[in-house]
Amino acid sequence: MNPTILIRAQEGSPLSMDINAGFIFYDVFSIGASYRNIDAIITYIDLKISEQFHFGYSYDWTTSDINKFSQGTHEFMLNYRFRIRKIHGNVECPSYFQY
Repeated sequence: MNPTILIRAQEGSPLSMDINAGFIFYDVFSIGASYRNIDAIITYIDLKISEQFHFGYSYDWTTSDINKFSQGTHEFMLNYRFRIRKIHGNVECPSYFQY
């Protein structure tokens, strides 16, 4: 399990918080859910295609007043992780189990 909390503060906006719970399977696939206190409930999946590539999908169910106009959003992510040798040297990218 990979629980996380993200707190956002921005001038002119109310304090916002995401509470996340992800479950990682065999360091290849993860699935999870998030609650954003002001706006949404989110579900997501992430697939590790290779050490460098990840593909993710999430769906946000809007819970704020904007849901009169939008019932939710689909989000797709393609993540490429690369190492800059001058900065990172031979440091390995962390896997899920190296926390």
